[in-house]
Amino acid sequence: MHRRFVQTIAALGCTALVGCVPIDTTPNLPDGGNNNEPKYIGSAACLACHPGLSESHQHHGHAQALTSISGKSPEFPETATGDGVPNPPPGLQWSDVSWVVGGYSTSANFLDNDGFLLTVEDTAQRVASSVGRIQAANSTGFNVTAGADFGGTPFAYNCFRCHATGSESFDDNGGRRQENRAGIGGTWAEPGVHCEACHGPGSAHVGSPQTVVLNVDASVSACAECHARDVGSDAIEVIDGFIAAYQQASELKASPHSNFGCTVCHDPHVSSIQDRDRGIRNGCTTCHVDSNMARHMDKVYVQGDYVEFLRCESCHMPYASRNNLSADDSVTGGFGAKIGDVRTHVFKIDVESGHLDALLTQDGSRVALDENGRMSGITLDFVCLRCHNDQGNAFRLTDESAGGVAPGIHDF
Repeated sequence: MHRRFVQTIAALGCTALVGCVPIDTTPNLPDGGNNNEPKYIGSAACLACHPGLSESHQHHGHAQALTSISGKSPEFPETATGDGVPNPPPGLQWSDVSWVVGGYSTSANFLDNDGFLLTVEDTAQRVASSVGRIQAANSTGFNVTAGADFGGTPFAYNCFRCHATGSESFDDNGGRRQENRAGIGGTWAEPGVHCEACHGPGSAHVGSPQTVVLNVDASVSACAECHARDVGSDAIEVIDGFIAAYQQASELKASPHSNFGCTVCHDPHVSSIQDRDRGIRNGCTTCHVDSNMARHMDKVYVQGDYVEFLRCESCHMPYASRNNLSADDSVTGGFGAKIGDVRTHVFKIDVESGHLDALLTQDGSRVALDENGRMSGITLDFVCLRCHNDQGNAFRLTDESAGGVAPGIHDF
């Protein structure tokens, strides 16, 4: 299975938006060729002919999605905006850890020496590191998932296939496990999501680059292979009141930008976190030329060590999704704000609803979608109350006052 980035296939209906100017949607992707039965050769082989792309990609979170530990903290590029993972979990040494999952620009999980998810001794609760730039992070730098039993959780194929290149399951590779670790459900050719994860194995291409051209799947469903929880479904899963992580493709389909591909906004080879100017191909105001910052222009939100220069996405892409971390009362003040650790891609704000619970299916497991597969929007507990909770340098808003201000915020 080869994950492939979405590439824009047309102008995506942008011209139908009032004031939208032409944007660069040129795929610039090769097509054709014969790449039958190739082998994975590693991203280092791509560097000789594609030095610029290879260098940029090394600073992307995809490239740092899985890191082997050799008795010391994982080494990430110096461009990392977060704190990385300088210390092992409390009470442990790096010799107790075999792999770190994530940690470059997101929170991190840990694998023990047998390849199982590392948990707190005697409680079987998962322990994850937090990254300094995440608002939900607590002061300890680590988060224990309360009330959940993760004891004996393996690093299964369905998980590591989205953190590594050339992944094969235990059942498909002849019964082999990476480094013979019992908890790892198969093998991979290269840790991290590198060139061949999206472009396919490169051995034949390197041998004959002019005649063997690597094809790239340009459909939105390609990204959904890892950025959707239920591949092939538009459902958006919810866990404990947060949108579950890794559903950006599903969220995009449920948003007003459902006809967009990921690369309308993102350059797939450049990190939008570490190199925003190049990583974001088209910002919000490329199309929304007449929109204002709703009286938040030039504002900077500060809460302890967390600093955020407010942009459109501060409100329209709040931390409504959760991978490992969500803020406790020490961050929210206990006033109803909800803060996860992943920005949502729904964009639309539901100014009528104060809490996500009002927008869920009857059993609370998924976001309710309308007949067109759209979500009504992100609720105000994730948007306004994220900052306006009296814990940082923004004044407090109640549910009621936020609901009174939000509908006309861009008209003030």
